[in-house]
Amino acid sequence: MAKRKQYTVKKQEGKFWVVTPSGSRVVVPHSILAEARQIARIFNQTKRDEKTVKTFPSTSVRQSRAGLIPSEETDGLNAANNVCQNCRKTYRDDQLEEIGSGGFWERVQPGDVMPSGECPDCGSLCTPIQKPIPVTVRLSVIGGVAEAYRVPKGIRVEVRDYDCDAIADDADVKRDRKGDRYLLNVWEGK
Repeated sequence: MAKRKQYTVKKQEGKFWVVTPSGSRVVVPHSILAEARQIARIFNQTKRDEKTVKTFPSTSVRQSRAGLIPSEETDGLNAANNVCQNCRKTYRDDQLEEIGSGGFWERVQPGDVMPSGECPDCGSLCTPIQKPIPVTVRLSVIGGVAEAYRVPKGIRVEVRDYDCDAIADDADVKRDRKGDRYLLNVWEGK
C-alpha cells in the first residue's frame, strides 16, 4: 500500500512554513519551528484535506497582483472570495492584511477553517467563503409508495420506483446496472 503524502515544514524567507502534500505553502508563517511542526503533525494525524487549508496563490495570481498581468485577464480574480468573521464584509485575497504570528493560536482552534488573512477594516480573521455542497438523497422503492412532501433548500431527492411492470417501455422507464426497470421521480428543495 502506498504511503500517504504528509504535511511538512520548510524554512523560507526567515520563517517556518507548513507545506501541503502537493507542495503549496500555508498562508500563515511561524517564527518558531516547534509551532510549525505541531501544526503539520495535527494536519497529518487528522488527515486534513488540502482543500480546507488556505495556501498561497499560484504564480500567475501573484504576477497579476504585482501588475505583470492586467487583473481583467485573470479569470474572475476580482470576485470577493473571503469573508470577515466579525464585520461580515467580503474581500479579494489581495485586499487582506497578512496575519501576524503573535496570538494566532488563541484566535484559531484545531479543526477551524484556516483563515486567509486579516480584515483591513476591523483586524479580525477572514476565511474563504464556503460554497454549499449539493446533497442528493436516493431512495429505491419496491412494493410501496415514496413521496417527498417537503425537501429542504439545497437537497435533491431521487426516488427509483421499481413497481413499474405494468408500464410499457417508453422514455420514462429507465434501467439500472442489473437491467431492472424503474421510474425516476426527482424533487429539489428551493
